[in-house]
Amino acid sequence: MQDLELIDRLLARGAQARVKVQREFGTLSPEQLTWKPGPDRWSIAECLEHLRVTKGCYFPVLEQITTGTYRMSTFQRFSPFTRLFGRWMKDQLTEEVKKPMRTVKAFTPAVSAGGPETRQQYLDDLDVFLAYLGKCRSVDLDGTVIASPATDMITYNLRNCFQFLLEHEHRHIGQGMRVMGMNGFPK
Repeated sequence: MQDLELIDRLLARGAQARVKVQREFGTLSPEQLTWKPGPDRWSIAECLEHLRVTKGCYFPVLEQITTGTYRMSTFQRFSPFTRLFGRWMKDQLTEEVKKPMRTVKAFTPAVSAGGPETRQQYLDDLDVFLAYLGKCRSVDLDGTVIASPATDMITYNLRNCFQFLLEHEHRHIGQGMRVMGMNGFPK
């Protein structure tokens, strides 16, 4: 089913992410962007790079969907797990962190992530993602099922995908904001 109201709400949520990143991280120095609170903890730049990498994995399928060339596989059409995975992803990838999750290798940020270029690349990729989202106004969000870029065995519909990806944005922007408040953060 098409859902113009949902698309508009999600576009607004994406615009909020852009504003937060510009407001909170826009004037930070390279040292501040790359500061890590611990060896196994991410810097602000790594949070932004993780979001960039994750969204970028969806760009090929979103391009196919928005140009009308996407065809679901037999498994995507008939997987009994699509609703289950979609709901699970929405429950897990909320802005408010209920339980920390390990990142799948495909979505791990580059070790060298840092500096103002990472912030600008994040904003550019967010714009690309939101453009794809805007082009999905006439797409059946419930009936269009895609596979996770991490594994073809995990499928979910486009409605759930868009919802959890935008919550995921805010989750990691919040993580970056928490980094700024930690002891030892460069001033």
